[in-house]
Amino acid sequence: MKPSLIIPCLAFCLITLNAVAEDNPTPAAPTNIVKRPTHKDLVKVQQEQEKEKHKRNASRPVTKKPIVTIKKRSIIGSSTLLSSGVHWTLVPRGAVVYVPDHLKGKIVAKPSGTLISWKKFLHKNYGWLHIHPVKMTQAQGKEKISQKSIKAYKSMGKIVVATCAQGPISVAPDSLKPPVDEKAEAKKK
Repeated sequence: MKPSLIIPCLAFCLITLNAVAEDNPTPAAPTNIVKRPTHKDLVKVQQEQEKEKHKRNASRPVTKKPIVTIKKRSIIGSSTLLSSGVHWTLVPRGAVVYVPDHLKGKIVAKPSGTLISWKKFLHKNYGWLHIHPVKMTQAQGKEKISQKSIKAYKSMGKIVVATCAQGPISVAPDSLKPPVDEKAEAKKK
């Protein structure tokens, strides 16, 4: 824009603004200046909100029931404890396949002594413990353990623990039952 045109343009703008101001005789609303809240003010507001919240919660009756009841299970509660007096270990319930009468005291309800791993316990107590490796199908009950093996347990005089991959494993009770002879069952009927 040329400098000679700037002054007339400014004059025109001022005249227009004065005319608009004369047409609107209402004064501009005064601006309210709000003081910024301090930390004390914020704490006070927060405390009041907490009081109101407690009043609302106190007026509501508390009748919430749990949707699911969770039973706490312990590893000791779901295991068989073997003890040698000084040391003890745990094996899964159902892993002990055979217990002779003279060794029933080795299975305890409450442990005493020091907990050690299954491998260390087996090594220290190999004189009265025997391991019997089983297949996974035998542990699941899909396949029977041979009756020869079960008879051998009884003549051995040791506690027999079923293992799979060198660790104790629960065996389904069906695996220990003798197989049903279908021909003999058919003759009885």
